[in-house]
Amino acid sequence: MRRTNRFVVFFLAVLVGCSPKSGPIGNSQPGQKNAERFIFLAEGTEPDQITAAGQSVQDIITTTKPGDVVHVLSAPRHHHIATIVVPDAATPNARLRHKALRRPLAELARVFGSQAGHRSSARLQLAVPQIGATVASLRRTDYPCQVILIGTPIFDDPQNPGWKFTDGFVPRDGSLRDARFPFANSVTPFPASTEV
Repeated sequence: MRRTNRFVVFFLAVLVGCSPKSGPIGNSQPGQKNAERFIFLAEGTEPDQITAAGQSVQDIITTTKPGDVVHVLSAPRHHHIATIVVPDAATPNARLRHKALRRPLAELARVFGSQAGHRSSARLQLAVPQIGATVASLRRTDYPCQVILIGTPIFDDPQNPGWKFTDGFVPRDGSLRDARFPFANSVTPFPASTEV
């Protein structure tokens, strides 16, 4: 079975609740605070990494505290794929089968399945300078914020070829004050409680 097909089958299995995990939720500790997570998945990501990202979303749904919020976005455009609010259910399978998750999980399966194996001209870019603004625009809670990046942090934007950081190039200190520097303007800071 091709990797793309296995990934789609995996997500469909999650959608109907055929998870390999069972039993009570294990990682939600008493007194644990809720969190709001932002997962940025770069276009052109290898199929194995897409599958791992899907498994991570499943793990978050099945093991974190009810009420946690998960936003999944496609980079570099920061296209919003889905937002999931972890439901309150007794078992991991019950969480995965929860009716509120049917549409977001189906959308994740569709988008992740279509990205599998397609190398993008954007070369795994995450559009790092815009991540703070995207987080600020989608943030729904005051929970501690976690940002998960799946792609390369090396800046290589075709619209800014003079600021290409590949092949060992890095900006000098003087570049930081240059008005043309992509990070100099319009960079929104993360909330104080953010983990990347």
